[in-house]
Amino acid sequence: QPNRRDGGDQGADEAPRVGTDSADLRRVVSEADDMQRSSAVLRSKLEAQQQREQARAARRRREELEAAELRRREEEARASREAAARPPPAPQFVRRNRNEPLPEEDFCSPEYHPMRRDASWSSDGPPREPEIDAHAGVTSEDGHPRVAPEDDVADVAREELRNNLKAFLPKVHVPREGLTPAQLRLGPGPGELCVSRFCSAMCVASAAVGFVQYASPGAPPVDPANVPGIIKALRKIAIRNHPDRNSVAKVGENQAAKAKVITAQATNMESLLDEFEHVNVRVYVDVPTGPGEGPSSATSFVLNRLHLGASTEQLMDLVLEERPELGSRKDRLAISFAAAPGRPEMRLPIDASTLRSWEVSLASVFRVWVPAPDWMAFES
Repeated sequence: QPNRRDGGDQGADEAPRVGTDSADLRRVVSEADDMQRSSAVLRSKLEAQQQREQARAARRRREELEAAELRRREEEARASREAAARPPPAPQFVRRNRNEPLPEEDFCSPEYHPMRRDASWSSDGPPREPEIDAHAGVTSEDGHPRVAPEDDVADVAREELRNNLKAFLPKVHVPREGLTPAQLRLGPGPGELCVSRFCSAMCVASAAVGFVQYASPGAPPVDPANVPGIIKALRKIAIRNHPDRNSVAKVGENQAAKAKVITAQATNMESLLDEFEHVNVRVYVDVPTGPGEGPSSATSFVLNRLHLGASTEQLMDLVLEERPELGSRKDRLAISFAAAPGRPEMRLPIDASTLRSWEVSLASVFRVWVPAPDWMAFES
């Protein structure tokens, strides 16, 4: 009986111990689940922070490259202005022997060349008449033919192009907005080529259409509003008149110089048009926190050199590249567009429609947001 009583007491003691062990096990499992969820949340935050840092680093590198390119262009422009303002070098002084008589012509006459010494410096007989080289067709005064340098041929070709283009270029150039009165006085005259950072987009497009009509006679007319069509026509002109296809051995020196000048002008026109094909726009991100999602994002950033030929889908991809934390909400994001700050917004479809079709400009503002019914319905 004592043994039976002891066994009964031991079983009575084990019953509450089993209940206690199961409660401890449930508590340990719950704590492990909490720790696993906490580590997952922390890991997602660290990954989002790393993605933001990588995006910032890429944006800084891109801005540094653009700043370096801008400094290089400014230095080149300053060097060209200094070279244009620098006076021409003075003629070299020619030392003369005192025993020789003075030349017969006056020192102030245009015929006097201090760098050339011929028979007029000698008193033995009259000065020799200039001869004509029958092969070169250029006069020479010292018996050696003088050939026109290549720069003179290029200058003649540029002057001829400038004179022929006057009938095709705008009579009045329209300046862009935001210029000061002093800058407005520096614009081109009637019948002249457009100037960078002065003429408006429509003015440059009209001048480019006139240049296409001159360089491609008989070609179908191009609409000034069709900028991609104008750029395509300019590239055809540049390829057709490329120096590799119009070498001196094939077409002659004069025609080769004309083709080279036309190619350079077509490239310049394309660069002027391309300047208006890229805009810098500000994008406001206003995305609230949804259930079970990360922190909200309410910031703004600038997309540099956004091409007007880009679609709204590509615009969304650029936004996600700048803000990687919005990738989980890509299917619920929406984009609104305002022509200028303070103007009414209009929701854009995320499709293949281009920004040019929506008339996006430098004053345009975009907003990325999540429509409220989307995540509120998910919450319910």
